[in-house]
Amino acid sequence: MTNTIDFCFLENYSDLEHACKKCFLSSKNQIKKYLGAKQRHLKVMAQKQYTLPIDLVNFLVINPNYTGLNINIIDENENFIVLEKPSLIHCFPQSYCETDNCLSYLRKKNKLEALNINKENYDRGLLYRLDYETSGVLVLAKNLNCYQYVRENSSSSFIKKLYYALVHGHVPENEKLSHELSGSMEKGKKTKVSQEKTASSKKCTLEYKKIEYFEKHDMSLIEIHLGQGYRHQIRAQLAYRGFPLVGDGLYGKTEYLSLMLHAHTYALEWQGENFQWSSLISSDQWLKASGFEYSG
Repeated sequence: MTNTIDFCFLENYSDLEHACKKCFLSSKNQIKKYLGAKQRHLKVMAQKQYTLPIDLVNFLVINPNYTGLNINIIDENENFIVLEKPSLIHCFPQSYCETDNCLSYLRKKNKLEALNINKENYDRGLLYRLDYETSGVLVLAKNLNCYQYVRENSSSSFIKKLYYALVHGHVPENEKLSHELSGSMEKGKKTKVSQEKTASSKKCTLEYKKIEYFEKHDMSLIEIHLGQGYRHQIRAQLAYRGFPLVGDGLYGKTEYLSLMLHAHTYALEWQGENFQWSSLISSDQWLKASGFEYSG
């Protein structure tokens, strides 16, 4: 896919920056990101051809050219559409040229309702995000009232968030973890875990129980009930506890397969009704699909 497009303006402008602001409603920051200083100050003549970055021209547009793995639709009703997100797929794009993501899949399939709300942001109707490496249940709202209510009341709306994870080590039968979490590194790329509260930290909890221990690999399959849903919460808290997720190069000590984390069940309350959705695959099927050899 080409990253530029040839475009003709119908009027004269003092420079390309003003033309983009007028025709594409581009912000100053967008123009600086996509156009060099010399290009921004080019004088614009009507009907003359200009080559522009397509990410600028189609800013906040979801590209329909999805070519990735098939994404199953778990359920759909008048308020929600629920997907089975594969691993190594982004939930949403950061630019028009990014195509292999869940929202591009929905546009390709002409499932547009969740894409027609929150149009000033690329994440559209997503009610939460899963990491690129994480697979499982992904819920999107199909109308603005539902989206705003759930996002603004996420702590009370989501009544169940259940994950499967494969971790290094032999975990206890069950345990509750409670820590103070805060962002670290550039743009909060990594989550910092502490026992001490700070001005910027948030207290977060999760509970897990052991499903099976694989002695040959010194790894444990666990079921996690997530509390608040802070960025990288599961990965950071379990690593801090001494049981990093298998395949987690950011918080763990080794690379192995992909990140072994799967969102299995989500439940929420909306207008007095409870909705629950579960993954189409079991924990055993998920392990096998991930390439983990646990027999023997």
